[in-house]
Amino acid sequence: MPLKKIIPAVWLRWIAAVFIVLFFLSGVKTASAAPCDIKSFASSLIQHDLSESYCELCSYGYVTIIITNSYEGVDMVNMSVVEDLRSSGLTFASTAPNRVTYSVNGGAAQPGGAPSISGSTLTWTAAQIPALGRLAYNQHPWRVNTLAITFAVTRTSNPEGLVSADRRIVAGLTYSTDPACFSGTRTVSTGLNLLPLREPIPAVTKRGRNVDAAQSSSQYSQIVYGNNNDDVIWRIRVGNTGLAALQDLRLDDYMQPGNLAISYICPTEAAATAIATANGAGPGSQGCQPAQNWIDNFDVDNPFGTPGNDSPDLVDVPANGYTYIYLVGKVPQSGSCSPNRNNTVSDIQWGCEAQPPAGGITTTSTGYTPSNASATLSTRSVNTDANLIIQTEIVGTNTAQPAGSKGTVRITITNRTGGTIKGINLRNVLPPEYVVDPTFTPAVAMTPAYGTYSGMTNRIE
Repeated sequence: MPLKKIIPAVWLRWIAAVFIVLFFLSGVKTASAAPCDIKSFASSLIQHDLSESYCELCSYGYVTIIITNSYEGVDMVNMSVVEDLRSSGLTFASTAPNRVTYSVNGGAAQPGGAPSISGSTLTWTAAQIPALGRLAYNQHPWRVNTLAITFAVTRTSNPEGLVSADRRIVAGLTYSTDPACFSGTRTVSTGLNLLPLREPIPAVTKRGRNVDAAQSSSQYSQIVYGNNNDDVIWRIRVGNTGLAALQDLRLDDYMQPGNLAISYICPTEAAATAIATANGAGPGSQGCQPAQNWIDNFDVDNPFGTPGNDSPDLVDVPANGYTYIYLVGKVPQSGSCSPNRNNTVSDIQWGCEAQPPAGGITTTSTGYTPSNASATLSTRSVNTDANLIIQTEIVGTNTAQPAGSKGTVRITITNRTGGTIKGINLRNVLPPEYVVDPTFTPAVAMTPAYGTYSGMTNRIE
């Protein structure tokens, strides 16, 4: 029992001792620190907040400067901030929303005035941002007061050049202190900082489907199999994994001649399907355009792109989104005599809609270039390496048992030749003890690759 009373008392004495020591150390720090000393834990007096700052291709971005009063006991007064955008080509975006804001110690954002501009430099004083008149020191020994200034930037001249521009910027702070720690003013700098760029990052894939083979819109494949007069749809998918919307998209598409004739390019799956299911008939008013096997410098404008109805017509592929383009064609009468042919989308370019002509950028700021994308149309049967597999079984009336005095011949044909096979003649020799039953009607059953379609099998003679 006495032990239970002693333990809490010991803990209380230890806790009290710790608080006394902490209080003593805090008092020593306060007493030993001169007002003009800089708090040892504090960050630079001025810095760019690169986690919040960025510029954006074809649009505006925002730069945030953080001013920190790291002094032990003096206010920073009569401050001016100069941002040098250097050779980035960026300038102050006067028409952007919230073009200049500032906040003290993370408080509510307040509107600020436009800077004075001289070449690539932007300058703010207390006339535009009242908080630059005085930033008090924080009396707490482990805290500081901060002033954040955020302003909009854009590149209006040759905006596409931002991808290859030198985006290193530098900001400077000129200030005095009250009480004075030095005569006149002092200037400090952020040093060169690389401003992050938000830009599109396109990637292209090509797939196809044979509408007449019941290959649905959920079954697009890299290799498409077809026969004479089949209607085929190619789908170009342009994805954008970047942080900015993709504008001014243009591309080339080439279908090797021989086994397909392209007739239309369409903005939607529904429009392309309507043409294919109508045996290649015209698209009406669904936005499709006549096309051929060679499509050069196709400019993706409304109704193409995602969205296909924006006004003004700017965005072709949203950030972290996709857009689809469809090509419709038909296998000609002699298509099954042609070797495999590829459909390839290439020369993918993008840019800024405000800077003609379409395209202009082929590589991102990090050096990534989107690859070409191809899909193959296979129409000719090539019977090599056992591509046409024929299996014969003789089974009993009960197909789960061997044949007895009466049985059935089952022939299974597997087509892996790359094309349609037709006009098949089967010759089989029965064992001498069997004869063909003339009363039995032969039957045929086919398992298609995708779905049931007209003309899968015709007749048995």
